[in-house]
Amino acid sequence: MPNERLVATDAFTEAWQPSAKPFMTIVLTFEEQESRTLYTARVRHWTVEDRDAHEKMGFHAGWGLCSDQLAALAATL
Repeated sequence: MPNERLVATDAFTEAWQPSAKPFMTIVLTFEEQESRTLYTARVRHWTVEDRDAHEKMGFHAGWGLCSDQLAALAATL
């Protein structure tokens, strides 16, 4: 399936300039399963401290909101 994976990182800023303090890479995958799509989101942090700081910023609640919005959008298609 084309376009089955999206990868993003904060390791670079504009014009591919290295970030001063990168802390994560996100991998989103989309897999066909019968007439549905399985969506999997993974976040890899550079260190445990980065992960903990990201959690304190509200990562789980924010990611949940994004997932809910994606599901609502997909339901309209």
